[in-house]
Amino acid sequence: MKYYTGIGSRSAPIHILVRLERFAEKLAKLGWTLRSGGADGADSACESGCDKYNGHKEIFLPWPNFNGHSSSLNTPMKEAFEYVDHFHPRPDKLSKGAKKLHARNAHQILG
Repeated sequence: MKYYTGIGSRSAPIHILVRLERFAEKLAKLGWTLRSGGADGADSACESGCDKYNGHKEIFLPWPNFNGHSSSLNTPMKEAFEYVDHFHPRPDKLSKGAKKLHARNAHQILG
């Protein structure tokens, strides 16, 4: 299976969001699986494009119902938190919610 990660700025300009949506739709048609995180902006544009073709997707959420999403992939694994602790410059300064968001990001890239 082929995967791509559809992520980016939450405040990307409209013309970029349109391009991301079209790109995601093309990849869905080619059988690629989207990995994303349910955030506004780039994530949502990629998911929208994937959905237009009913493509395969894995939407990783930091917690249940994040941003109104109902994905079953809503609890980051222990290993994702270990990545945060290893790679973040100041993991001890992150709030619980911020740490979950970063752990979700690890899943978007690694599955």
